[in-house]
Amino acid sequence: MRLTLRTLLAYLDDILDATDAHELERKIEESEFASGLVHRIRSVTRKLRLGAPKLAGKGMGLDANTVAEYLDNTLPQDQVPDFEKICLESDVQLAEVASCHQILALVLGEPADVDPALRTRMRSLLKAAEHASPEALEEAARRGSAFLAGPPHPSPEHDYEDEQTVPAIAVAASAVPVRHDRVAQRLWPLVATLVAAFALALGVLLVLGPLDARHPVLGRFLPAAPTQVATAPGAGTASSSPAAAGSSAAADGAAAPARAATGSQTAGLAPPPTSPPSDPAVPAAAAAPAPSADDTAPVVPALPPVEAAPAMAAEAPGKTPADVTALTDPRLSRAKLPPAPDEAASAETPEPLATYTSDQHVLARLDAATGTWLRAVAHEPLAPDQRLVALPTYRPQILFSSGVQVVVIGPAELELLEADSDGVPGVKLHAGRLLAMSTGKPRLQLRLQFGARAAAASFDDLDSTLALEVRSYLPPGADPESQPASLVAELFSAAGRVSWTEQYAATPLALEPGQIATLVDAATAVLQPLDPLPDWLSTRNEPLIHQTASRALEPLLDPARPLLTALQDQVGNRQVEVRSLAVRSLLLFDEFEPFVTALNSRESRYYWKDLVESARAGMARSPASAAKLRAACERLRGEAAAELYRLLWGLSPEQLIDGGAEQLVTCLNSSSTDLRVLAYLNLFQITGKTNNYQPDLEPRMQRRSIATWERDLRQGQIRYKSPPVALPGTENTPREGSEKAATADSP
Repeated sequence: MRLTLRTLLAYLDDILDATDAHELERKIEESEFASGLVHRIRSVTRKLRLGAPKLAGKGMGLDANTVAEYLDNTLPQDQVPDFEKICLESDVQLAEVASCHQILALVLGEPADVDPALRTRMRSLLKAAEHASPEALEEAARRGSAFLAGPPHPSPEHDYEDEQTVPAIAVAASAVPVRHDRVAQRLWPLVATLVAAFALALGVLLVLGPLDARHPVLGRFLPAAPTQVATAPGAGTASSSPAAAGSSAAADGAAAPARAATGSQTAGLAPPPTSPPSDPAVPAAAAAPAPSADDTAPVVPALPPVEAAPAMAAEAPGKTPADVTALTDPRLSRAKLPPAPDEAASAETPEPLATYTSDQHVLARLDAATGTWLRAVAHEPLAPDQRLVALPTYRPQILFSSGVQVVVIGPAELELLEADSDGVPGVKLHAGRLLAMSTGKPRLQLRLQFGARAAAASFDDLDSTLALEVRSYLPPGADPESQPASLVAELFSAAGRVSWTEQYAATPLALEPGQIATLVDAATAVLQPLDPLPDWLSTRNEPLIHQTASRALEPLLDPARPLLTALQDQVGNRQVEVRSLAVRSLLLFDEFEPFVTALNSRESRYYWKDLVESARAGMARSPASAAKLRAACERLRGEAAAELYRLLWGLSPEQLIDGGAEQLVTCLNSSSTDLRVLAYLNLFQITGKTNNYQPDLEPRMQRRSIATWERDLRQGQIRYKSPPVALPGTENTPREGSEKAATADSP
């Protein structure tokens, strides 16, 4: 099979048979360009803000028909090289082709899920059409859309042999236009709804206040209402001008009949004269006759004249009385004004530091208020300085508002750091692995902290991807409660060029693909060649049984429940792979009792190695975690706890010579399964051999294998195949996950 872009996409989407896939995998491993292209395809399809070609694009690379013909293998062969060249030169085109191929592989690879009720409905329509009479079809054409509802929904057991109802499919085939009266019948509910909404809104506005300038909502759009000043009989008006007094009296005389007609008793003034006074100098109130004894309306003394407008005009020079408002005169009451908006509520919600974007992975967050671990929900904003834990086998993704995307590869523990004055966010990685990449923006940066180190990573290319692994290292045989672990970090560029600038460093460290930098505690970074790339970069290298377990466990972890409670419930799951994954996850939170129990379970024999490695990582996390593991052994194993805890440390070359090798061989004959498991795993780690020993079987059934180990002990062959170094990175030692098992003689 030829190695082309189309066959490479078929390999990535897992639609090739086993033989072709194996052959193509070998060719990809042999070709440096093909390996880089695989990582580039996976990178561009993950970028959230990468553009897409227009639907009506022109040209070979932008035309959707050309992409479809290429994926369907119908594009002329002379155009295929040019099209593939365009895809290799443009991330947008490459992402478009790869994404379309992946979607087609998913759609065509799985049968469509049709609702049984819908299938029964369609069959009923077809059967009814066979028995429809011409008169019924003609009636359907005349009535138009009245028959579009079709026959009633039948049950699956309904018999349609004698069905005479006109089917909806026959009416649709007649193509009868919709009548105007039917359109009107469909529109009147909308019109009625709009009218009711308008009436409701008008009623609410009337309740809030009069429809003038005093209205709290519409006041700014309406003119001010005329002010009427009521005066008592015989009292002078606010104006000293006789003409003004006469006009005021005329206004009162015109308004009084209306008040009297409606029975209003609010003014408390005498009835107005039937004609205006002849002398304009006499106020209207003085010329009015006194109220008679028959009047039933009470006489209310009039308010004194109001002279607010002249006072405001005097105190606000350069402004007319109409210009003075409650905002310019502090003496006026603000009780009737609309409340000032809450500045905190009206302010725009600040953009979160980062967002959790995965929905099928598991990321735990610590609720600081309750001290409870909860599962993060997809699209949930993440706060700075919040402890986050990615469970084993899961790869949750975090998108920073700056445009940097981080893929956390579990097991891992980290915290997000607030953006600095330049807007650069940060990540504090306590332990685990992550991939940090740009989402299509140039020159993005990310601050990284681990241990006492602080640095900034700059993504020089649009496809730059930084891989970082941080772990605590204890040499074999070291007491985890008394000897502090060393913090080891390894970083390299998985794609593109990355600049690594440590705090107080004079010059940045340029990371090119094919190089790896190792940092131990506060020592200077050591740059070494990287070949091949670690297996943990790709999910395809994850064992299939682990992928199955992660897919089964994920829906069982309800975000509404405490995460540790949900994981404890799955320790008894009937699927051993789910049970083992739950135990490994609990080890991240210093829950060691399920691990001690699993070492004695024969059903967990295929997961003992993973469980022991996770427990040793927990011991190296801190002396407090190691003390919790020792306490769990003492609670569950009694007298055997000390020996069990000691075997978890491992053995150094000196300890092997001082009797450690003999102790391991002796434990192979133990009646306790957990002691046999730890002794066997230590022997395999030291020598690389198994001698066909199976720790889950009773010693009496493995006398030949035990005899072989005893012979190796006598001959002095129980020694390290590759002596462990004091600290990793000082020698070119193989890294964890960088190689597959070379032989079948593995546990």
